[in-house]
Amino acid sequence: MYSSMLTLVDSNNSKQKIKPEKYGLYKLRVRSEVEVAISEKPVFGANVTFLPKAFEYANYNAQSNSVLGWVDHGGLSHFIVESSQPNNKKDTTSATLPSQFLNADNGILRITMAMRIYLIAKTPKEIQQNGLCYFTPV
Repeated sequence: MYSSMLTLVDSNNSKQKIKPEKYGLYKLRVRSEVEVAISEKPVFGANVTFLPKAFEYANYNAQSNSVLGWVDHGGLSHFIVESSQPNNKKDTTSATLPSQFLNADNGILRITMAMRIYLIAKTPKEIQQNGLCYFTPV
């Protein structure tokens, strides 16, 4: 009658190793001074305009080259990508750059690789306060 998560575990193979994914989990934020809008067309006065279709689902897979919206002349400098994984190596010289995951050629904001997106905001105010989403390349 009830299904249990325990049924998903192979109890005969207790030595099975857990393998980390190739990429970690990242958070996409916009800088605090950035004006954000959500519209079908670029909004005059907004630094970043996101397409409404990017907010239709709480989480989804986006294909490489998918359009998220538009940016002004500031381009990718409006964004911050934070790693959500703890860094055990104490490597302070590496940085996660928005250009590793996003492209803003001709003002069109696109993702550069297929990724799983988990939204954490649905309004411009929430985007500025909490960030747009968590994501992981797939």
